[in-house]
Amino acid sequence: MIRHGKDTDKEILKSIWKYCFPQDSARFINFYFDRVYVNDETLVYEENGLPVASMQIIPYLIETGKNILHGGYISGAMTHPDFRKKGYMNKLLLSSFDEMVGKNYDYAFLIPQEKGLIDMYAKYGFRLCKPAGKRPKNRVVKTSRQWSIVQQHYFDETGVWLENEPISPNEHKGMIKRLNPAVKEITSLYMGMMLD
Repeated sequence: MIRHGKDTDKEILKSIWKYCFPQDSARFINFYFDRVYVNDETLVYEENGLPVASMQIIPYLIETGKNILHGGYISGAMTHPDFRKKGYMNKLLLSSFDEMVGKNYDYAFLIPQEKGLIDMYAKYGFRLCKPAGKRPKNRVVKTSRQWSIVQQHYFDETGVWLENEPISPNEHKGMIKRLNPAVKEITSLYMGMMLD
């Protein structure tokens, strides 16, 4: 069954995160679930009353030229190893598209954590973004909930979160999927140095 997140899910989702993203520190995982995670933006696949797979759909604005569009960043897409190969992530992804369309999002975007995931996401209509160039034309607008490689390292060292970060237009290519056929297709999107 697919449902939205609950406060009681957090500890279980943290433990699944540790399995799926072992490179992330406990401090970062705690930061993510304290500052980034929101129940209403989280889809959970539940089996026998427990979360076994989940993802977040974090809302962002996308600036493209003079237009501001709405996008959903798919973050923390994960399935506990004991529950893989059952189609749960497929169901979560399809449900996420329905949810984003229902909220009038124009695009979904993500950053694959492994090269092997590029082909998998392409089957759902995601396309690799081209490098943004020296002056990014299409970019994700920063919010107080955006984080980055630079910010993560700084936070890990000092416990203080940076307000700004250096711009590196080619840091992440990412992948994007158009949800609203009325908006122009984007082939490049500067996502800053977002990291999950």
